[in-house]
Amino acid sequence: MKINFLTTDISMASGGAIYDKNFYEILKDVFPETKLFNDNYFKEYYKRGSGLYDFNKYYKDSIDELLDCDYFVINSRLYTRMLLFNIKSKLRNHPNVKFLVIHHHSNFMNNDGLKRIIHRHFEKRVLESSTELIIPNEYVVDQVNADFNIKKITFLPSSFEKKQYQASSLDSNILLFVGNVEHRKGLIYGIKAFKEIHEKYNDLEYHIAGKYSETDSYYQSLKQYVLENGLDKNVIFEGRVSDERLEWLYTNSKLFLFPSLLEGYGWVMVEAMGRGVPVVAFDNSAMPYTVKNRINGLLIPNKNYKEMAQRTSDLLADKDTLVNLQKGALSTYESVPSQDDLNRMTEEYIKTWR
Repeated sequence: MKINFLTTDISMASGGAIYDKNFYEILKDVFPETKLFNDNYFKEYYKRGSGLYDFNKYYKDSIDELLDCDYFVINSRLYTRMLLFNIKSKLRNHPNVKFLVIHHHSNFMNNDGLKRIIHRHFEKRVLESSTELIIPNEYVVDQVNADFNIKKITFLPSSFEKKQYQASSLDSNILLFVGNVEHRKGLIYGIKAFKEIHEKYNDLEYHIAGKYSETDSYYQSLKQYVLENGLDKNVIFEGRVSDERLEWLYTNSKLFLFPSLLEGYGWVMVEAMGRGVPVVAFDNSAMPYTVKNRINGLLIPNKNYKEMAQRTSDLLADKDTLVNLQKGALSTYESVPSQDDLNRMTEEYIKTWR
């Protein structure tokens, strides 16, 4: 059995990268001859740059080698590196290849206007060329079935290590956000909501734990808003933090204030719930698949930061409801699949390829 696995960098810390790495490692255990094609492979082979155009060229020049296999496995986000050729046409020259695509979320939905239309076209071309999609969350299964014509979908759910974490005491003054600082994460709405919350609870802090760039225009606009509104001592951009610091933040937070505008799953929401931290999020994309209003958190109409502020403020004043939401959060965490569950399901699925 010859299997080629194409990816960018599965050593990253995101939920999607962890999932892909786990899938690859199980695939390698079942079929040791599986070959990994990652960014380092192409950069070392071609001795050229690492921009988007460079990788489009690498993939175009290497596509026949990549398709010289029984199974060709990729992550769907790589459609942006397949702009110089039509994968469907290439697959016609390799009729026996099974083309499997791991799809965490539909990237075109991150864009607006003409850019959204263009991205949807190229993403659709890859998804609909697949023999099968592997999807780790129910929201994306529903979204893909509604938007695309897919031959087959296999659902292998996202999973967690299911450790027994220390639960938050809920007595701290920290509201927490975890994720990269980018437009999709909706942080301007979270910070605007925090401004109004802070007017009632002036000892609160909003800690934002995630990678950012000092030169990024979106980050700069957030910093400017924070400074103009006198929040620079209360809104704290932590940057990318160590595992130890992240654990401390989770277990010392009162609420997880998560204003994201689009999530395929929302891994960090479940991580927060594992520490008994209720989640306040907008009612969009995958959020209602995890956050159950007034059971393990609060769902707020999309982008309505004023209602987010009001309902969060009300919750902070109601310790009994906060404790009940914590119980619901811990119950939600207990119900999600463990890493062992996913490993077993993935191995059983891969063994059917023989």
